[in-house]
Amino acid sequence: LDGDVVFRNAELLDEVIAEVDGGAEGFTRVRVLDDVNADGVVDLFVGQTEAAPGDTADSGPASGDTGGGIGAGRAFFADATLVDAAVDDLAWRTWQGRSGDAFGWDGVVQDFDADGDDDAMVAALGYADYSGALFFFDGIPVSGSPADATAELLGSTAAGQFGYVTRTLNDVDGDGVNDIFVSELLGGSTAEGVVWVISGSLAYRGAGDAESAALLAWSGEEADASTGNALAAGDVNGDGVQ
Repeated sequence: LDGDVVFRNAELLDEVIAEVDGGAEGFTRVRVLDDVNADGVVDLFVGQTEAAPGDTADSGPASGDTGGGIGAGRAFFADATLVDAAVDDLAWRTWQGRSGDAFGWDGVVQDFDADGDDDAMVAALGYADYSGALFFFDGIPVSGSPADATAELLGSTAAGQFGYVTRTLNDVDGDGVNDIFVSELLGGSTAEGVVWVISGSLAYRGAGDAESAALLAWSGEEADASTGNALAAGDVNGDGVQ
């Protein structure tokens, strides 16, 4: 959590080109985006949530502890300019969460409504006592908080940490909108963890919960397996489908 974003020379990996300062809180998640604001510079999604939950059922917050030691959280959309700077100075959007939400834990940018413009999804891992939620936004508005969201998508399990990792996918269901890969680290009846392929269009239109928007789901094989601690997708078998 504590730390900075460091840009290094691709040929000389020990040469630091620039450093983005995360301050005392550090960063929870950093994603490299395309040039979202069309200023000629690649952008970053940066999440800052101040503290992290445990990755087993026993190490989560106590029942009824809404805050659970985790902060409101902030989500930054920032230029990846190769100069030393604080993230607040590079950010062209700074969104603020609510107390205990861990808003900004992760996020993706893609066109969820097929209008040709980028939209945003931000995960709030601490929402509802660590049940977790994804918040969807029309475009990338100046004001971004859970209250400003177009739609929200909830997990399937109380304290399941839905949205622990999120990734954009290709259009899995062929409806013209890219879909998303989401892990629920402590999802399931024994906290085995669940990995979801979520319809981007259904989630954005307000499906309400993961099961209602799910195209596919996989569960872990044993209790407290932390299934979904990391996610990756690609055309593994070479058939042209991600």
